[in-house]
Amino acid sequence: MSTDPTQDPFSPYFTGPFQGIPTRTLPSDTLAFSIHLLSSATPDALQQLQASLLSLAAEWGKDYIWQRTPFSAHISPDGTHISGTLEYGDAIDDEWFAVAILLEASRRHPEAWIRVFDSDGEFLLIEAAHALPRWLSPEIAEHRVWIRQGKLWIIPYVKGGEKRISLSEALRFLEECRMEALVRDKDVEREALARTREYPAAARRHLHRARIVVPRKVAALLNARPESVAAAVEAFYIRDPVSLKALQRPREETVFPWTDTVEVTAAFTKVLFAQLKGQMWLPPFEARFPLTEEGKVDVGVKLTAGYEILLARENDVLLTSDARRSMVQDLRALLQAGLKEPTDQEIAAWPKDSDGEEWLNIDFSEFEKDLKGGNVNGGWGEAEQEGKLKKMVDRFEQFLNDDRAGLGGALHSDEEDDDMSDSELEEGEDKDVSFDEEEFERMMREMMGLPPDKDTEEILRMQAVMEAELKQAGALQEEKAPGLVEERKEKEGDSDIDDYDEERQVSLDYTLAKNLLESFKGQDGMSGPAGTLLARMGMRLPRDEPEEAAVVGKGKGKEVV
Repeated sequence: MSTDPTQDPFSPYFTGPFQGIPTRTLPSDTLAFSIHLLSSATPDALQQLQASLLSLAAEWGKDYIWQRTPFSAHISPDGTHISGTLEYGDAIDDEWFAVAILLEASRRHPEAWIRVFDSDGEFLLIEAAHALPRWLSPEIAEHRVWIRQGKLWIIPYVKGGEKRISLSEALRFLEECRMEALVRDKDVEREALARTREYPAAARRHLHRARIVVPRKVAALLNARPESVAAAVEAFYIRDPVSLKALQRPREETVFPWTDTVEVTAAFTKVLFAQLKGQMWLPPFEARFPLTEEGKVDVGVKLTAGYEILLARENDVLLTSDARRSMVQDLRALLQAGLKEPTDQEIAAWPKDSDGEEWLNIDFSEFEKDLKGGNVNGGWGEAEQEGKLKKMVDRFEQFLNDDRAGLGGALHSDEEDDDMSDSELEEGEDKDVSFDEEEFERMMREMMGLPPDKDTEEILRMQAVMEAELKQAGALQEEKAPGLVEERKEKEGDSDIDDYDEERQVSLDYTLAKNLLESFKGQDGMSGPAGTLLARMGMRLPRDEPEEAAVVGKGKGKEVV
């Protein structure tokens, strides 16, 4: 089966923005639904049902901010039913809000049969998994789950019959059978629809109002199109090196320069606000954004950056949704038409309410304890930090020198027994794996600046002589480990090789620790190889602070645990 080379990021014909790296997008979490009137599906009946459904969605969703796409419904091209899709991204509440709207529509239109599913399939049954009868397995569930009159109905499986049924077969069954032939399990119904019970009131609880500082033009855009905040947050949240170029242009070429800032109240959903608030981000110098962790300014800076990224024409290729493209076109048209910026008097009359952020507070120590299965006790102080850095280096070298470590990584002491038994059981499978451990170790040592494993005394002696001559000539200045190298005591009888070995080991340990920490810092708060490797060795590093914060707290950096 051939593939389009223009869509393959590793093809020289790739038409995307970043050849060699797949374009980053949000997960394709999408809800789909279809509404069937069966024999009563006349054009007029479908149009009336569509209008009623959209009116209900507008009534319940007033002032609600959808994560990716708003609730919509359209009549199918063949004129037989109504269908719609909803991209909810990370906001699972959007999915259940849509189900609640459909459930209410089924009560108002008792003749309608409604089917809902998402990228996971029959997700209503997944929600009620522990209450399902044994016969209702995933293999036979497709097209069997329907909503009518606010209740959940299941087309039964007849022993000896077809396990899988098509949509047309399901519709034929619904049209020809009596209601008594369908299965309605109240336990399954209760569990499957539990999250829809508190709507539409629950939709209000998903919103979060926050005071933020933004340029006056952004404030005007938020006032005119408050729903656009979702698109701006998404643009910032999935930023990549290509899209960030929009922030590196001269100030006069930017759409929203950080000038004439005002404080306003912006409406988010809790998911959107958390996506902004939880991001550790150091803006590019060219953007001229203020470097501060103050909540109002920090969130405002990120939101402004999101709007700048969203409206940059070079980033249009990153818009993968029709709804997003339509939103961007609308915002550009609004700005080109001369969006009137609010005066200070107008802003003073706007609502100033804001919500508390207590719901964001999480006991991360307990959270990480649960994740890792134990508590990590740490303290403060430079002596302890040096000990932890040395432990990090020792564990990394132990990882490389562990002869038992293979594709799965180094063995932990509490895993040895289990891993040994697993290796015995899977011995046959391991023989099929081709992996040159010696070559891997050599490459890792070379990358981290560690010495080759097979250095001889003669090589070390020659290196010591060469370095001594270079130092004497002033051509070599070896980087010393500040604060970690103590003055060595003279020992009678020590050879030059012993002296060289000790100095080189300290230098290598420092270089290794320095490289690991710089690699971790380069991750910019995201996941990466350094963080993953250190976590595998039981090391947990805090997220890096901005440079200014590091200067203020010099000598009191965060602990390594």
